[in-house]
Amino acid sequence: MVVAPPKRLGGQFRVLERIRMHGQSWFYQAEKIRALTEKYTVDYIGIDLTGPGSGVFEQVQQFYARATPIHYTLESKTRLVLKAQEVIGQGRILWDSAWSDIAAGFMQIHRTTTNSGQITYVADRSQRTVPGPLCTR
Repeated sequence: MVVAPPKRLGGQFRVLERIRMHGQSWFYQAEKIRALTEKYTVDYIGIDLTGPGSGVFEQVQQFYARATPIHYTLESKTRLVLKAQEVIGQGRILWDSAWSDIAAGFMQIHRTTTNSGQITYVADRSQRTVPGPLCTR
């Protein structure tokens, strides 16, 4: 997603664009990200290193050295979910009303426990809840 941060502390985030790249090659994903850096003024790129993200991260780092690797842990996932709940609850995120998949994606997140009894968050990412291979404006 391309998200414009708030202009002031406590302001609204704005989703400018969203792209679904699940199942695409590392090269394809990195090139899509490169195109976004040419289209927007980019302050931050964060890439999840689990799964295929590590290969994408390596390629993106070649043209955007400040790319940030994201290593999800129980603690970081919890912080991310709690921050999303805060931002959404305060009405501080805006996106095109036609993009119903964004709200649906947030609604799929739910709390569960690991086998060791720790609280974590998961999302149902079935074909029913995730849009097709590429969705852009």
